[in-house]
Amino acid sequence: MKIEPSGVVMIGRCNIRTEACTAKNVGPVTAIWSGNNQIDVCRECLDEKIRLDEWQIEGAKILPGKINVEIVTEKDVNAGIILKAVAKNDKNDILMIETLEIPYSGRKKFGDEFLKKDLEISIKTYAQKYLTTAD
Repeated sequence: MKIEPSGVVMIGRCNIRTEACTAKNVGPVTAIWSGNNQIDVCRECLDEKIRLDEWQIEGAKILPGKINVEIVTEKDVNAGIILKAVAKNDKNDILMIETLEIPYSGRKKFGDEFLKKDLEISIKTYAQKYLTTAD
């Protein structure tokens, strides 16, 4: 089904309510349009309907499967740290490798766990934004 997102986020109740739904009772939802029908849907249900190809947004990019990010090496250098992360799709194909060197001041300020999580989020966001294929 072709849909058109309104771009408006409001507090409401999701009309779809998959198992992953975050607005079964009340939560953030967006209004989408299918023809003249408005459907209020939470982000998780919207993502699932699009991933299952039940809904299509014209011109939208679809990610070719799930992206997994793993910190593969961690090395102490001059009290700083070097982190190397690998992003793979659900078929275990390598999509990208990123190396991040953090000096001591950054390591001290944020801590290793924050830096690792931030690198994971950054590489996943980059892969989703730039390593997708258009419909």
